[in-house]
Amino acid sequence: TITAGTTFNGVTVTASTAFTAADATAAGFTLDNDVTLFALNSYIDIPTQSELSPYIGVGLGFADIENAEDNEFTASFLFGANYKITDNAYIGAKGAYHNVFGPTDSLGIEYDDINVWTFNIALGIEF
Repeated sequence: TITAGTTFNGVTVTASTAFTAADATAAGFTLDNDVTLFALNSYIDIPTQSELSPYIGVGLGFADIENAEDNEFTASFLFGANYKITDNAYIGAKGAYHNVFGPTDSLGIEYDDINVWTFNIALGIEF
């Protein structure tokens, strides 16, 4: 939302309008920014009687967002499972939900929280 106002001869006039990323792109502006998440994650394995090892976890850290005034606090919820394919190797899948608390950009524009889902598949070696 953009709000502008002025006062002339004791009369105050303000105007406000909302816009989306598509509106900005159509006007020739880009709102894309690179983001890097840094977090300390903690996991707990859920015991099973099989080669499948599910886990859940939480993470706390910060997001370094291009064109933001400061780094923003980030909280994550993580879940997944690893399947042992040999004594030292596994294949795993992990999902994560990340919440980046509302950044303010270098122009002073405040944004809502950013919510991101990620999913990865990995082949790993334990030693």
